[in-house]
This record gives sequence, structure tokens and C-alpha cells, in this order.
Amino acid sequence: MKVQGVRMRTNGTLVVNAASDNVVNLIMHHSDTWTTTLAPGFSISMKTYSVVANFAPMEFEPEAENAKRILYTENRVVLETENDVVRIWWLNGKGQTQQTKKHSTLIISVNNVKVADNLIQCNITILGLICNVQKYIPIPVQCY
Repeated sequence: MKVQGVRMRTNGTLVVNAASDNVVNLIMHHSDTWTTTLAPGFSISMKTYSVVANFAPMEFEPEAENAKRILYTENRVVLETENDVVRIWWLNGKGQTQQTKKHSTLIISVNNVKVADNLIQCNITILGLICNVQKYIPIPVQCY
């Protein structure tokens, strides 16, 4: 196992550069064991890649405990593992509070650039509906 470098941030996270995807998987799988020994109080900071899923059905609940499992089950061709999905949330932050809408935009963060590229290339299915996927580019903060 080869690690290229480690940086400890002031916010309590560790940034670890690994030599391969296999090493990354090993580090993440055993992170609880070695971080408590080598860096007590710190957690691993994982690089994520976010995509936008347009026209997602409002019946989908991204905050539900099984949301990642639902995405993985419907999209096994695109997602390699259930753990590829790091976070899911509504773009507008409100999601299901707007009862008049049937579809909205979801942001999906994954931990692997290849998975993000696959999502963009193949799109994603959510509750049986195909959602167009594109790279997420956050709106820049405006200063007045």
C-alpha cells in the first residue's frame, strides 16, 4: 500500500493522496481503525464529484436512510458500489415542500471521477424515471 502524502487541516480533517483506487478503498474501509491510532480526533476528507440529475421525481426522498441503496439498486450498470454515492440533496434545498411540482433537480455527489463520468454519459434512473445528468457547477457567490 502506497500513500503519496497526508495533510492535517485545522478543521479536523485529513487529506490523504493515494497511489491507486485500490489503496483509496483500503484507506476508506479501515479509516476508523488507523485514524484513531495515528490522528485521534481527525476524520478523512474525501474528494467528491457532484452531478445534477434533472427531472427527478419529487416522490424520491434523498434524506431517507435507504436513498443511496435505492439509487444503487436502480443504477447498478452505472454505479460500481452503493458506497460510491456520498451525498444526495435537492438543488433548491426545499425539495418536497413544493407540492405543485412533480419533478425537481437533485445533486448527487460521488467519490470517484469515473463514476461521475459514467453518470453523465449514461444518465440515471430514479424511481423508474430517466433523469438527464450533467456536471454540477455551483453558482458563484456574488459580492455587493
